[in-house]
Amino acid sequence: MTHEQEVLQQFISKRIELLRSSEELRSQLQQQAELLLRVEGAIEAFGLIGIELTAAEGPAPAETPE
Repeated sequence: MTHEQEVLQQFISKRIELLRSSEELRSQLQQQAELLLRVEGAIEAFGLIGIELTAAEGPAPAETPE
């Protein structure tokens, strides 16, 4: 194999590694987004039935970026 072919093979291997890593990150992001929606739904459900925290009992709800 020539030097150029070896370099090309390294680039191809790196691309495969990056694609796998990107897919793993996408999957983690999707899981986190789904969990966030569930948690927000649970918090909203508590609010709908009148259960809230006072300032002394817990942190104030954070604003969600939109």
